[in-house]
Amino acid sequence: MRWAVGGGIAVLELGAEEGSALFALLEKYPDRPMDLADASLVVLAERLGINEILTVERSDFDVYQLSGNRRFVQVLEA
Repeated sequence: MRWAVGGGIAVLELGAEEGSALFALLEKYPDRPMDLADASLVVLAERLGINEILTVERSDFDVYQLSGNRRFVQVLEA
């Protein structure tokens, strides 16, 4: 909690201009349907230029890709 209160967490919002990217992601993985929360994280990662993610949904973020076929780096150990 000290980390979070000390600025370790930021609340970001998606802009209207990112809506089409969000919807494209929701349709991109037909064999592993992406939910809105995951799609939002991918869009924000693209915007911020980051590829590290802290998630318990390891199998999903092993599949999801960023532009240029970049993969997410999961910071939570298995």
